[in-house]
Amino acid sequence: MPFERARALLTLGRRLHRARKRAEARDLLRQALDGFERVGALPWVAQAESEFRAAGGRRRPAAPDDSLTTQELRVAAAVARGAANREIAAELFLTLKTVEFHLRQIYRKLGVRSRSQLVATLASNPALLTRTPDSPEREVPGLQLGD
Repeated sequence: MPFERARALLTLGRRLHRARKRAEARDLLRQALDGFERVGALPWVAQAESEFRAAGGRRRPAAPDDSLTTQELRVAAAVARGAANREIAAELFLTLKTVEFHLRQIYRKLGVRSRSQLVATLASNPALLTRTPDSPEREVPGLQLGD
């Protein structure tokens, strides 16, 4: 019963983390994360990964299917052309905090740690700024073109 074992490991890891036994918690949370990934329980993977990072676990490299969202593509393109965060926020009608959030997600997904690394990565691989056919635009409920 791998799913139940992973759930028990997650629960115990959470308790240890809250009891300030972070090293022990990380080990159990990593095992739980691996167990959920093996059985394909994606919502549980997200929970275990979040708890693992909160306990000080190192982030894993992005999965190959972890492509940028439409908004992340817009933010990345603006960074590539040299726009500052405030300029990006004004241009895309976002808050500064939202732009910063998207940048963190972009850094994580592309495996970069700084704005200069991001610009260099985008310059060396411009295909990153294009959507792939298997990553469709996200629809906004109730909004149709022409409204």
